[in-house]
Amino acid sequence: MVRLHNAFMIHDVGNRILNQAEQKFGKLAISGVIRWIAIFQIAVWALSLISPGLLKQLDFYHAEIFQGQVWRIFSWVFMSYPGNPLFALFRLFILWFISDALEGCWGVFRTNVYVVAMIAGISAICLLPQLNGAGLYMTEFFFLALFMTFAAALPNQIISLFGVIPIKAKWLGIADAAFIISMVMREPALLPMAIVGLIPFVLVFAPIFFSGAKNRGETAVRRAKFQQKMAPGDSFHYCYICGKTENEDPHLEFRVAADGEEYCVDHLPKKAD
Repeated sequence: MVRLHNAFMIHDVGNRILNQAEQKFGKLAISGVIRWIAIFQIAVWALSLISPGLLKQLDFYHAEIFQGQVWRIFSWVFMSYPGNPLFALFRLFILWFISDALEGCWGVFRTNVYVVAMIAGISAICLLPQLNGAGLYMTEFFFLALFMTFAAALPNQIISLFGVIPIKAKWLGIADAAFIISMVMREPALLPMAIVGLIPFVLVFAPIFFSGAKNRGETAVRRAKFQQKMAPGDSFHYCYICGKTENEDPHLEFRVAADGEEYCVDHLPKKAD
């Protein structure tokens, strides 16, 4: 309980800091930042078909970064697997959709902060030796984490899978999380990236999740206590005239009259003309 209280306090403090930062720096936020990432990804994908060496110029190589090629710190986010154009267009569409959804929920500034925090965290942890040149993995994880964020923010949003099958975003989010786990199991070296990359997700959604779980638990406890107090055979409705209850006739309807007493529909007092 103490940890949960502390989590809520941290969440509230974070919201206040973000509100103050938005007042000062909100004008610097880039509208549609995820859209722009999607546009650059599709451009890099197209150019990589012509010049395969382009991806190496954007990849997250430690030696080149320390030699002054600082663009590699963030250019990995524009990388995309060369290959099927349908897959590239599908990713473009999903990122475009996520961009509109998150900015609709959080606003432009907070979406910018979230994306920058995720990119910064992934870049920082990928300076570990075992993650040298992991640009494509970094891009893939960034996409999956963004989709998880969308699914958590709008869990009941209906998405037409393959343009045909309607499915709620939360189920796709669960599948997305399972894919991240499988990716880490295949490549254990990616575990630090997965942990650090999901810190923004945890900071935003963990308090919301625990709050919902707490409310559901309290509701269940109140319902159980109420049911324990009710003796077997107790009824909610009782006719003032005939004494019938819903236990005797489950289909019988009851009404409260103007005199404050409850009657079954057969004995409900008639209104005076």
